[in-house]
Amino acid sequence: MKKWLILFGAILFLFRGAFSTYLFQDDFFGFGISKISSFNQFLNFFSIFRGDRFYRPLSTEVFYFISQNLNNLFLTRLLVFSVFFTGLLFLYKIIVLLAKNKSLAFLTVFIYAVSFTHIFQLYWLATFQEVAMFSFSCAATYFFLKRNWLGLVFFLAALLSKESAIVLPLVLLLLTRDFRRTFPYFLLVLPLLIVYKINYAGVALKPEYVPIFNPKLIGNNLLWYVLWAFGLPNFFPDFIPSIFSLPTQSLWTAINNARALPYLIFWGLFIGFLGLTLIISRNKKIILVGIFCLLGFLIYVLPISVIVHKWMVRLTIPVIFSSLFLAYLMVNSKRWLAIPLVVFYVLYNFLAIPVHENTSTYKYESKIVQNVALNILDKDFESVCFSDEIKPENGWEGSRKLKLTLFDQWFLSYYFPNQKKRAFYGFDDGVYPSDCLIIPARAILTSASDR
Repeated sequence: MKKWLILFGAILFLFRGAFSTYLFQDDFFGFGISKISSFNQFLNFFSIFRGDRFYRPLSTEVFYFISQNLNNLFLTRLLVFSVFFTGLLFLYKIIVLLAKNKSLAFLTVFIYAVSFTHIFQLYWLATFQEVAMFSFSCAATYFFLKRNWLGLVFFLAALLSKESAIVLPLVLLLLTRDFRRTFPYFLLVLPLLIVYKINYAGVALKPEYVPIFNPKLIGNNLLWYVLWAFGLPNFFPDFIPSIFSLPTQSLWTAINNARALPYLIFWGLFIGFLGLTLIISRNKKIILVGIFCLLGFLIYVLPISVIVHKWMVRLTIPVIFSSLFLAYLMVNSKRWLAIPLVVFYVLYNFLAIPVHENTSTYKYESKIVQNVALNILDKDFESVCFSDEIKPENGWEGSRKLKLTLFDQWFLSYYFPNQKKRAFYGFDDGVYPSDCLIIPARAILTSASDR
């Protein structure tokens, strides 16, 4: 119990920035669609006929409904971390069942838990869907291995959290090689596929979600997801358009601006020792475990590799497999190799967290919303206009950024429930009411950038 308390305390310390991150973008939409006043409306969360958004009722509508009733952002953050901790416990139990090795199980959980990639799941409430899918999938796998019917219940919960969970039966089949045993899980996927298809129709119109079956794109995306899982910074693809091309000249400037050099030095040492450990400690068992982990990783990553946009947030479950491989390698290597490997891993992740807190823009987005709130909460108005005094050459006006961060009109329904107020954005070139509350967009953004 003591080691778990230490681990959970370490996670809260490492990712403490989540508790100072405010609401932005999809959060306002989530709160807006989850405002209900009857049980029938609650049941309507699970209606399959939407067509305008992904079907994730458990991790979106239900989660934001609970958050509204908690009426405290700090308590909501604690809920997110509690669900994450629960998933870690089930992950530990799974590995103990499979490997009969508690040291390997705890080391895997430790490596997974301190990975800087969790910034992209723990800091933004809208990505709770990833945390929920992770925890429900781990619970489903554990009860499946225990031959308990609760496995199907938790698998359904995972499916209702995010559609990526549909590949879990393939992992269960990989673990047991018993199709008869996994058949009910495959069967449960079928009706959900129909539901996903119905709701995907509207989302598919957005270019970032259109699948492109291009071998070069798929290969490029797969390599980036692998490199990210093993510690490469999230912002590198911005300066290396393709893994097959040379980086742009501005990459070094970006590294300096992000103060990422110490992190990259320790990451380089980690990669060096990882390569050395693989050369010295390589044996048949390590190769077999590596193949299993690679297959598990690909099962989750291949379906998203056909999409142009890459997001580190999607590594929630794939990183389990890279963590398991690293832990197995460390446990089965000589101490003079394993200890530096662990130390360099911890150090580069510790240094990577503040780097990605800043480069992820979560703090910036939070500050923008807080600045807007300061400018409107004490004002009496029917409409607000975010104006652009200067039209930039690149066409990315300040009001355009605000519309994205505030999720258009949805932020007003959060701050002024049951009131008919409207927001106008300068780049839309519309006609605004004469009594519109005018707020310079650039002033909001400039103030937010002074962080």
